[in-house]
Amino acid sequence: MAGSNTVIQTIVADDKRGRVMSYYTIAFVGMAPFGSLLAGSLAHAIGAPSTVIVSGAAVMLARRGSGRNCPQSAASCGHL
Repeated sequence: MAGSNTVIQTIVADDKRGRVMSYYTIAFVGMAPFGSLLAGSLAHAIGAPSTVIVSGAAVMLARRGSGRNCPQSAASCGHL
């Protein structure tokens, strides 16, 4: 969380930083209850260990997909 927060604040222009950070906070903190509800429902259906595996695989696939969609993001953060 701290790493992504630092990257966002470094990349965003000064005049837009407050707006961007408010959206980031809403997305990060505001979506946690929904993710917990989904994980709890999935754990009830398939078990906790399988839920952890499925969740980890989903995170890896999402990261892999985001790297393809935003190849410039790694280059823009190269100075960090």
